[in-house]
Amino acid sequence: MKRFFIKQTLENSLDAGPKAKLDTYKTLERIGFEPIVFVSNSKYKLIRYFRGVVIILKILRLNKSFVLIENPIDWKFLCVATRIMRLRKNHLILLIHDIESERYKHYPASIEYSFINTFDSVIAHNESMKSFLVNKIDKKIKIYTLGMFDYLLDNGFKQNEKEIAPANFNKHRWQIIFCGNLTKTKSAFLYAMADINAQNWDMDLYGTGIGDIGQAPFIKYIGSFSPDRPVVNENSDFGLLWDGDSISTCNGIWGSYLKLNNPHKLSLYIALNLPIIVWKEAAVAKLVEDNNIGFTISSLSDISDKLSALTYNDYQTFRKNLENFNRKVTSGEYLPLSLKQINVDL
Repeated sequence: MKRFFIKQTLENSLDAGPKAKLDTYKTLERIGFEPIVFVSNSKYKLIRYFRGVVIILKILRLNKSFVLIENPIDWKFLCVATRIMRLRKNHLILLIHDIESERYKHYPASIEYSFINTFDSVIAHNESMKSFLVNKIDKKIKIYTLGMFDYLLDNGFKQNEKEIAPANFNKHRWQIIFCGNLTKTKSAFLYAMADINAQNWDMDLYGTGIGDIGQAPFIKYIGSFSPDRPVVNENSDFGLLWDGDSISTCNGIWGSYLKLNNPHKLSLYIALNLPIIVWKEAAVAKLVEDNNIGFTISSLSDISDKLSALTYNDYQTFRKNLENFNRKVTSGEYLPLSLKQINVDL
């Protein structure tokens, strides 16, 4: 069967928003999928409508093919088309980047799940998301797991290879990084961190939208970087996965979403060879613990004690165990592995 995918016109940016999709497109083209370009970014409704009609006419000609589409996408144009494509004996694969109705209260869940129900196969992030979707979508749809988003780097980019000398380990002041959307709306917990007693660690922030985080001398805003060349402080030791507006737990709609998703910054940290610090109730906490590539916490206030208990061998084990994940994520191996589960001939 032939293989196609819907390719939206996206531009990379310093907030890394399009990075996951752009890497997906590169991987799909590398393994033989043919792109069908969907130009959707226009402020004019009539132009968006015309472009939607064009893409529908293109994909309705497909027959007996594998067709991969991502969620979220402009489903208003595709919902009818996907139903017709199935009638033409195409096998429709939905790759979930995000479930928008679980991230935004205003997003119409019934319409989003109605769109998902038009597919034959769905690729979820992990087992937690898979279990969640089982109770939300048509039982006939087969659900597979991605495991992790691939994170492709520019050729020649040198990743973090820092080593801590054993003699200096007990005196080491740990350097943690947090990357992403730094606005108070998205990462409100950052603006409450002045209450933390960071005895043995500092935090560098990378991203866009930073505001006044108050009196937190252990936190420093560094700036933003190209997602394809993520240059961070060479002394960085860990990457943090946390969300919500509290330092005590991951709460609110953003915190709850961590129970379902694989944050793209997980792949970024692994691409940088950085062990992970993550909320213990996050969906990826099991991956971190089972593979010993970092540690979990209940509260951000737990970090100091966790780091104090860490031995030199513990940290070296984290770094050693990251090597295989780093190779796979930067080589674009996770998506092809998922597609092989669906019996797509690569």
